[in-house]
Amino acid sequence: MKKKKLYLKIGVILLGILVAFRLALPYIVLKYVNNTLSELNGYKGHVENIDIHLIRGAYTIHHLNIEKTEGKSYVPFFLAKKTDLSIQWKALFKGALVGEVIIYNSALNFVNGSKGTSQNGGNNDWREPVKKLFPLKINRFEVLNGEIHYRDYSASPDINLYLQSVHTVANNLTNSEKLSKTLVANITATGKVMKTGHFSFTLEFDPYADSPYFNMDAKMEKLPATELNDFFKAYGNFDVQEGTVGLYIEAAGKDGGIKGYVKPLIENLNVLKPKEEKPGPLRFLYEAAIEGLAEIFKNHPKDRVATKVPFSGQLKNPDIQIWPVISNLISNAFIEVLLPNIDNTINMKDTEKQKK
Repeated sequence: MKKKKLYLKIGVILLGILVAFRLALPYIVLKYVNNTLSELNGYKGHVENIDIHLIRGAYTIHHLNIEKTEGKSYVPFFLAKKTDLSIQWKALFKGALVGEVIIYNSALNFVNGSKGTSQNGGNNDWREPVKKLFPLKINRFEVLNGEIHYRDYSASPDINLYLQSVHTVANNLTNSEKLSKTLVANITATGKVMKTGHFSFTLEFDPYADSPYFNMDAKMEKLPATELNDFFKAYGNFDVQEGTVGLYIEAAGKDGGIKGYVKPLIENLNVLKPKEEKPGPLRFLYEAAIEGLAEIFKNHPKDRVATKVPFSGQLKNPDIQIWPVISNLISNAFIEVLLPNIDNTINMKDTEKQKK
């Protein structure tokens, strides 16, 4: 009887310790996370709350905020409403102990300006704090409803170019044959450009190669040129009334070599604004000159301005070939139309020729 009472007391004590540990653990982890985020160079992070999911092998960070501590900060560098870090159970069933990270409702802000106002992440290797916060190798990474902004508060008017509704998925980042038939990792991303444009992005790469080994396709389509008017006014001192903008990029890298192209496409461009109230003579002439240049290099049946900018060389010093830009403009105006799509003409084998 005494032994039963003793065992009961021990059980109650152990249960009390477990409950106390369960209640205290979120505060312990919260303090550790905030201390880790305070060690960044020129930046400081803060987390409001943390939930622990012991059964699932995960914890959730709520309201992550990373801001500059040096110079002037207009907007936070990074915001995320919720970040979930967990064991990837699908991989565990295949014999690999790896993790996955899912970020919900985030915003990343890059700011251009003077030394004190620029914001690009500073001299931080952002993998280091992630390793401290999550000891497992991350095999899968996902962003749901993300935003990426490029801002320039030194321009007039202020510049804010952005991607929104971004959905990004990265798989096989640990480069494991247990988890995939190939050692190549892949990233896909889709979303909106500004208010109504669209973009897609695919990247296949070897995350553990000694030099970048990748194949990338990206495209942006159906972006009304009027949504870029703040950009045109600030950097070009003109604006547009109508037109659409597209951008197509294809690139590959292997053994230090890189080869690819950038193909911008502008359709139905109209720079002059007929209803503008009495523009000054200099501004009128400037906008007319912009319109005239667009007209010269326009493929008239399609009202399309396009060119193809090839680049190649070593990743440390890629060579942008300017003469093909000019020749493609002339060719497009008088000979052919550059189709609005990815050409699928670049792959990793092409980069082997660039090593020489």
